[in-house]
Amino acid sequence: MEQEKDHPYRDHAEELPRCSCGHDRRHFMVSPENHYSFFGTLILMLGISVEPKKVTYQCRTCWKVFDETTDPKIMRGSC
Repeated sequence: MEQEKDHPYRDHAEELPRCSCGHDRRHFMVSPENHYSFFGTLILMLGISVEPKKVTYQCRTCWKVFDETTDPKIMRGSC
C-alpha cells in the first residue's frame, strides 16, 4: 500500500499534526475538547453560549492529545 505522501496530487501546504495512530483532527476517532476561561465557564453554566479560549484534539484510540488551536475561524467550525 502506498504512503499518502507519495501521491503527487496531494496538497502538502496544510499538513495537520497526527497522533501515533496516524489520525489527524479531521478523523472520526479524534475528539475536540473546548477549554474556557473561568468567567466563560460561569457564563456557560448559565446556559449562554461562549467561545472557547482554545480547543485541543485527543485521539480516542491512543488517548494522546496531539493538536491544539486558538484560531477563532477553526474553533467556530468554519474550516
